Formats: sequence, C-alpha cells, structure tokens
Amino acid sequence: MDEQPGGLGRAIQVRRAELGLKRKELAERALLSYPYLSELETGTKAPSAKALRQLADALELSQAELLERADASPVRVNQRLKAGPAWGGLPSGSIATGAADLSGTRDSALELEQLGRVADIVAATVRAELAAWARTSLPALIRDEVRRVLDEEGRKSK
Repeated sequence: MDEQPGGLGRAIQVRRAELGLKRKELAERALLSYPYLSELETGTKAPSAKALRQLADALELSQAELLERADASPVRVNQRLKAGPAWGGLPSGSIATGAADLSGTRDSALELEQLGRVADIVAATVRAELAAWARTSLPALIRDEVRRVLDEEGRKSK
C-alpha cells in the first residue's frame, strides 16, 4: 500500500476535529459509510477518486488542500525523515537533523510520531477554539470597542 493513506488519515482526523465533527457526522456529510471512513482515517484503505472528492467537500476543503494537508502531516514528515533527504542532508544542529537522528530507533520514531499527533490535536483544538471565539465573543468585543470610541469622540466634540 502507498504511504499516502496514513498522512491522509491524519489530515482527515485533524480537519474533522477543527470542524468539531464526530466521525459519524463526517461520514453522513460525505455520503460515505462509517466503516469506510474509519478505514480511511486509520490508513488501512486509500480512497477512491469519488470518495476523495466527497470527503474534501464535507471537510470544506478542495481536493488539493486535503492532499496538501496529507503531505504535510507529521506521519508523512516522519516517513520522509526516516527515508533521509534526497538532496544530501540538513544543516548540522537543525531541529530537523535532530528529528532525523531520533528516527533511528524504533522507540524514538514512535515518540516522534506521537509528538506529531499531539501537536496536530493541539493545533486543531486551538483553531477550533479560536473559530468559536471569533464567532461568539469577538463581535461583542468589537461592538463594545466601537461604542467606547464613539462615546469618547462624542465627549471630545462637546
């Protein structure tokens, strides 16, 4: 099997979390069966072209954006680190060099992958919280600040 489904599965999970969707809700939105979506997320199956299109639509992304996220997924990055750079290496002392050195042992590679998963979950949670804040609290804060400025300007002009 291609390496892509692992990265794609993580990208689906992260975007689903960003949107605050449960797996069942995403399956319904994408018109896919729950078991099939589960296999896509766990990386045991690669999606058909039609399923990829349906998933991207349900995740409010273009197919290109979804695949780009899959390619940037920590799963894919870790796989590329293990394979080594095609162009001859990274500068010494860089974070990526340290990560590549870590991937030499099975336990360290597992820790790196787990760290990537935690980072994805934290990023998705932060994005979801910021989006909720922008929808709920931010408009009230802006309204209050506009009123304050207008009141202040009104007092100055009197």
